[in-house]
Amino acid sequence: MTGKTQHEELLLEDLQTIRLNIEANVIRESFIETLTFNALGTISTFEDWGEGWTDVIAAPTGFKGQVMDISVHNITETFNLVAAGAIVEIGTAADPDAYAVSATLGAAAAATPASPVVTFTGYIPGGEDFLVTGTPSDHGTPAGRGTLSLTIAWIKE
Repeated sequence: MTGKTQHEELLLEDLQTIRLNIEANVIRESFIETLTFNALGTISTFEDWGEGWTDVIAAPTGFKGQVMDISVHNITETFNLVAAGAIVEIGTAADPDAYAVSATLGAAAAATPASPVVTFTGYIPGGEDFLVTGTPSDHGTPAGRGTLSLTIAWIKE
């Protein structure tokens, strides 16, 4: 047992397959990758900002990454907030927003996509794990469920 959830195992397998296909076809100086954290495929749950969540992703070796876009779609539960709304952070355990942080998802309504402004705070180092975290709002009963898409530009180091 690796200590990873089924969701993490399937996501890592998919990423490895994509990266092997890229390497087999052409040696690239850069490429853009969109990661989707959702209920599609064999995974049956949306990301839940009411509870908060973290996924561990392995960066490709030899490339540094810059977060280009964060969007939330297929919203099935309206987000809520008091002063600080739900956000997406990309970083490490020691520094959750080391590489990027989204603006608040505010009170994004069900069936309405949200594309918050992304603040780039550093490059994701190649060959290392990084964390994608859905941080809940400060509401007494935080809520919000949906599909996260994260677009990263990988640049040869």
